[in-house]
Amino acid sequence: MRRTVEEALAAVEISQRDLELCVKENWVLPEREGEHLAFDEIDLARLRLIAELRRDLAVNDEAVPLVLHLIDQLHLLNNCLDAVGEALQRLPEEHRRDVERVIGRMLHPE
Repeated sequence: MRRTVEEALAAVEISQRDLELCVKENWVLPEREGEHLAFDEIDLARLRLIAELRRDLAVNDEAVPLVLHLIDQLHLLNNCLDAVGEALQRLPEEHRRDVERVIGRMLHPE
């Protein structure tokens, strides 16, 4: 479901100025519908995260892009690990145990 600027402001409880900053800096990438912006649930979640970073964690505007990039990288890594885990489940048990041993040695070197 797409939200208008007004709906996004109410849902996230941020100021118009802060929303404009987030869009201008490409911290969120809403769809453009003519002259209007349309925010999806991912945009709203990202706006909430940015608001929390700035308000609760005192992350300054210069550091926000770095923090967002690191969080994006963690999400990507998590998705990759999920895919690897699914692929491992399809391996024969002997091969799966070999991979688990290699990973175990990496996580717990002697």
